[in-house]
Amino acid sequence: MREKIKYTILLLGLFISTGLKGQDPHFSQFYANALYLAPSFTGAIEENRISINYRNQWPSVTGVFNTYSFSYDRYMPNFRSGVGVLATYDVAGSGDLSTTNIGLLYSYDIQLNRDWHIRPGINFKFTYLGLNYGKLIWNSMITARGTTPSVYPPPYEGVADVDFAFSALAFNDRIWGGFTLDHLLKPRQSFYGDWDTYVPMKVNVFGGMQLSRRGRLRNRYTEVISIAGNIK
Repeated sequence: MREKIKYTILLLGLFISTGLKGQDPHFSQFYANALYLAPSFTGAIEENRISINYRNQWPSVTGVFNTYSFSYDRYMPNFRSGVGVLATYDVAGSGDLSTTNIGLLYSYDIQLNRDWHIRPGINFKFTYLGLNYGKLIWNSMITARGTTPSVYPPPYEGVADVDFAFSALAFNDRIWGGFTLDHLLKPRQSFYGDWDTYVPMKVNVFGGMQLSRRGRLRNRYTEVISIAGNIK
């Protein structure tokens, strides 16, 4: 019975989905990688912060699907600003198709009133798409005459470009919400030099709120229960 339900849901999903675009790695615990979610979180705490994230997707599938992420940020109270750096490296498949992003982040805190703040943020980044041709299997390696039409290796082993992201965050002591517009410069993604092949813009809408909060150990520590969501 469970197998029938599973396959029924799968078929319905295939019919309902009209268009899907997979481009960036997704962290299921997105709140643990705040700068990757939105540059507005840069300097969100008053201390120095270092975050390291690792994702291993589908480990049983042949090839590798690994993502590494490192970020550092801090808040500058004299300028009401946050600065940081975010580096991500994603490698997929047996051909080591890799994407490297290194970005500089900045945010500015705007206090509307006693409770509410708005924090816009930007991320200007360098992006590089690479491929290990030595690990690929071409048609001439399988059959003596190859296949028709023939497939030729691309002329470039890497594609470098720049990209830009913008975000805005509104929050008070218990509620937060915002959005991120990523790939605004639409970086190129073609090993054959095609200018019309690029990464489309990505939109993130996120938010959350604290449901309960109470102090522990003579109010030195606080236990918080929160709910959060992220739509891409």
